[in-house]
Amino acid sequence: MVNSTSIYLQFKESLKKMVLEKNLHPGDKIPSERDLAEQYGVCRITMNKAVSELVTEGLLYREKGKGTFVASHKRKKLAEDRKRIGVSFLDIYNITHPYFSKLVNSINASCNKNGYSLQVFSTHASEIDKSPFISAIKSGHLSGVLLASRMGLKNILLLKEMNVPFVWVNHDIPEEDINCVLVDYFSATFNAIKHLIGLGHKRIGLIRGSKDNRDTILSLSGYKFILEEQGIDFDINLVRGTAFTEEMGYMAMNELLNLSQPPTAVYAIDDSLAAGAMKAIAEKGLRIPDDTAIVGCGNLLSAYSTEPSLTTLDIHLEKLGELALEMLLKMIEKKKVEETRVMLKPTLIIRQSCGINQGRESVQKGR
Repeated sequence: MVNSTSIYLQFKESLKKMVLEKNLHPGDKIPSERDLAEQYGVCRITMNKAVSELVTEGLLYREKGKGTFVASHKRKKLAEDRKRIGVSFLDIYNITHPYFSKLVNSINASCNKNGYSLQVFSTHASEIDKSPFISAIKSGHLSGVLLASRMGLKNILLLKEMNVPFVWVNHDIPEEDINCVLVDYFSATFNAIKHLIGLGHKRIGLIRGSKDNRDTILSLSGYKFILEEQGIDFDINLVRGTAFTEEMGYMAMNELLNLSQPPTAVYAIDDSLAAGAMKAIAEKGLRIPDDTAIVGCGNLLSAYSTEPSLTTLDIHLEKLGELALEMLLKMIEKKKVEETRVMLKPTLIIRQSCGINQGRESVQKGR
């Protein structure tokens, strides 16, 4: 059975194309609603809904008793609609987190470079059906969409049904055909823990996310894998799950430090978590890295924002945004996308929080 929503959207898009491709000018009359319904093989209700929305958007206008006409600014508006990218954040309660600001800045710079404007949407998952994000897609205001946070399968299938080009940034759903650009969090954790083991640490804590998202699952897998490879027993007491905030990192680190056998090193899968952990260590009167070494992830903080400077994994957020937009533009322009699932390898940046003296910095490539 054909979905009525899909028919309506297809018809609306066909009307837009008709206005452009037939070189209609401002003031030109389009066929009557009855004629359009017969021409496209749709019911009058579906046709009326599509025409009404195009009138609301300013592409057409009606004159009572005379018909429907092309608006004077329709070409400019259609061109603008086709040069706008939407970025969607779903259920994000900490939008000020440096991850999001860096990612949006990267995408915005790439949009400007390619002649596109950027529109950012943030909504709750329970309200997505009625959100401005979905309305913008239905009204044809967006050329394509970048999904910058988690999203359920139901909502992904909704986007597929709407036939809007989209790329998922740093998320995916196994077995689903979704174009995405990802960070290899397994590799990030593997290399962070391997580095700490190389410094002589055997009891290493892990502060990860509280929900079973892709990054937290892969981080735990990488953590267990490298411990087993190095002959170190896995201890669930050394693992803490929490929200990605500095305060939560502080609380998680205090829990680890209050263990009868606290860790001598900790890997936090987010730099904000690591910054909070460093505060907790300092308050206990311990020294970093002599008493407790710390490694973060993201390269989201300035090297001068923590004392000592934080060793971290650079997940290449700027590149992540660039590649995601590059893939999306190919989809919009109907070009072949050679690789629909791109994986970025993080780079270990070694600073003072796990053993480098004099403020010097070194870089090791990911595994």
